[in-house]
Amino acid sequence: MSFRNFVRSIIGLPSRRTLGGRPVPASVAQCRPVTVIHDRRLSVGVFAVQQRRGKEPLYRVVAWRTYTDRQKKEHATTSLHRDEIDPVLRLVEECARRLSAADTTA
Repeated sequence: MSFRNFVRSIIGLPSRRTLGGRPVPASVAQCRPVTVIHDRRLSVGVFAVQQRRGKEPLYRVVAWRTYTDRQKKEHATTSLHRDEIDPVLRLVEECARRLSAADTTA
């Protein structure tokens, strides 16, 4: 447990990051969301990873699913089952459409 999470647990703040009430994987905790699409259980997002000063940000495409454990806590994982691959690819296409639509309006 990091010091930050330790302090958050003492104060009573949630230690898990969420987007729209859904948990996100720990790998994107420090990234800024550009666009995120949620399905029933699956989510896909494009996140900006800040680099050193003056450099353009890198973009990370992440697909994850949420699940509930025995203690009724909701978690996010980037491990997908075989039958979840096609729906994730459709969500990635939708992200691409949203990004291209945002580029044409900007």
